[in-house]
Amino acid sequence: MVFSFDNTSHLTRLLLSPEQFELVRTILANYSGVYLDIASQRALLVALDQRLAVTGLALEGYLNHIQKPIGRAELQHLAELLLNHETIFFRNLAHMHALRTHILAHLHERKPVGQPIRIWSAGCSTGEEPYSLAILALESLGYPLPRPVEIYGTDLSTAALARARQGIYKGAR
Repeated sequence: MVFSFDNTSHLTRLLLSPEQFELVRTILANYSGVYLDIASQRALLVALDQRLAVTGLALEGYLNHIQKPIGRAELQHLAELLLNHETIFFRNLAHMHALRTHILAHLHERKPVGQPIRIWSAGCSTGEEPYSLAILALESLGYPLPRPVEIYGTDLSTAALARARQGIYKGAR
């Protein structure tokens, strides 16, 4: 299968065999927990083309490099290109409603006095989801909070986490 696309004003052709796709998919899944389906092959080719241009490596050399401990930083760059960075406040309304009206109150009632409620926002991107969880906790439990609430946001993207730590968001466009 041959894909052609425009990158930095020149046409490139990158050929990725099914075995190479499976290899990269396995490497990325083991590294990040993200499993690429076959529909992601185009995005993978675009990301690989970008990283090959930056590193100056040929495809085989690149694939060998990202499998070694010394290639960990490069594997991080590739993974970040493939991640979904889309995030908004109150992203999944049904989940947010369940948290607000049932789950948080239930946790508050069942946990011993003073014990924190801990919430993990995995794949939090730039932080809108963890901040949404904080708002829900205040809406559900009241202010001041009757117990500590700890919200942990994690993401594979160091750039997205840096933005999340800033906590500065613009209004809707």
